[in-house]
Amino acid sequence: MFDHVWVRFVVAGLLFGAYGAVDLLSRGTAGRGRPPRVRRPRWSHFIGFASVLFFYEAIVRDGREFQNGAGNQLGVVLAMIAIVLRFAWRNGIASVRYPDLTARMLFYAALPVVIGSPRSFVLFTLFQAAIAIREALQRDEVNSAPPAATEPARAAAPHRIIPGVW
Repeated sequence: MFDHVWVRFVVAGLLFGAYGAVDLLSRGTAGRGRPPRVRRPRWSHFIGFASVLFFYEAIVRDGREFQNGAGNQLGVVLAMIAIVLRFAWRNGIASVRYPDLTARMLFYAALPVVIGSPRSFVLFTLFQAAIAIREALQRDEVNSAPPAATEPARAAAPHRIIPGVW
């Protein structure tokens, strides 16, 4: 099934749409655990847009059926897990300050597996990871003034994005 370019396009587009809808819903329904909003720098918008273009270009050039489609299906399952976690973690978790970025990174790591393109991991996922890291650092800067008073659970979380690592 994933050996056809149009199938990879449609599946990737549906996953992007599903994640976007859940992200919007999560931001709207999050209570006090809602992460602080920070304005991203302009360069991150350009890099984000360019990486999505590279991702769709990789679908055509490098995308393939991976392990007779089982690898691609595993990518879809991982992307769906990321979507579910994004909604489940909308009010925060104890081990990570910014669980929305964690779910986003899992989603962006799963997409190259969905389309079967290792090159898109470099051209898409790593650029998106750089944007998420910059956003986490910006949120830390914004929250440097007494975060314990406004968001004690988030301030106590030992890691920004990846539990046990960073």
